[in-house]
Amino acid sequence: MGIVFTAIATLIVTVIAGLVLDYWKNSKPKVAYKVRDALPIDIDDKKIGAYLISVVNTSKKTIKDLSIFIEAGTVSLKNGGVSCPQGFVYDLKVDENKIKIDVPFFKENEEASFTVIAESPYYIPKQPNVAIRSPQQFKLIESSASDKIKRPLSFWLMPMVTSLTATAVAISVLSFDFIPRSQKDVLMFSASSAELPELVKIYAVSDDVKYYNQGDLAFSMAKQCKDNVSIMKYITFLKTTIALAPRMASGSKSNNLYNLAKIYLLIHEEDLAKKYFQDSIEESKRHVIDLIKYDSMARKFIYNETLLPKE
Repeated sequence: MGIVFTAIATLIVTVIAGLVLDYWKNSKPKVAYKVRDALPIDIDDKKIGAYLISVVNTSKKTIKDLSIFIEAGTVSLKNGGVSCPQGFVYDLKVDENKIKIDVPFFKENEEASFTVIAESPYYIPKQPNVAIRSPQQFKLIESSASDKIKRPLSFWLMPMVTSLTATAVAISVLSFDFIPRSQKDVLMFSASSAELPELVKIYAVSDDVKYYNQGDLAFSMAKQCKDNVSIMKYITFLKTTIALAPRMASGSKSNNLYNLAKIYLLIHEEDLAKKYFQDSIEESKRHVIDLIKYDSMARKFIYNETLLPKE
């Protein structure tokens, strides 16, 4: 009797295993994606925001000739950077208010994230329109911005995974904030939106960057520029950084405001220079007093405008 029972059990397990294997072999490949909303900020009479589009091949099959289309009406779009695994091949084309990304081979479990900078004088939609196409049939799954994109798991692990996922989603919903919070992320976004590729490259290869000395870096690079248009890019960079980092340490914020004022002096915008020197002093008077001991240009201007009493 025991032998018969074992044989029947073995047969059942074999049949089930075969059905599961056949299901995985014949099921359509799956692509999951999510979009983080833009939170526009006002800079120099323009609205600037960023979308983050993440795409994952959650199946065990390679998808060929995948195309990703991104647009947001009449809003101007720019490439803000791509995060992808080594060896990931793609072709990204920008046509003012549309972006197309072609991926010839989207391999199993590959994930890529695309930052898209949106710019408009009037309005930026909360989300862009995203379309994903391929000649090959696949199932498209959209995840919410606060969820992690789910990858396929064996069915016998699903009860445990469901519990863990629910906990993770609850935590992510409570802690989710669109604006990138790491200093490196904020600085890369600010450099991208200001169209400063040399700064983007610096931050991309740097493991540890701090807000504090970015004003000094921006001023030194702006001072080498030969035209006001180029100098204004560094002003945009610092303004965006300050706007996106409300929890910046007081000394760092004072230093960046101080250098922003100095850049305005380079283009002879004395009224704006005075405003940002005042902001820097209000943020940290002691810091500015220490700085002007070694900075004759700023010291002369600050004393002439009586922003600080002469020591």
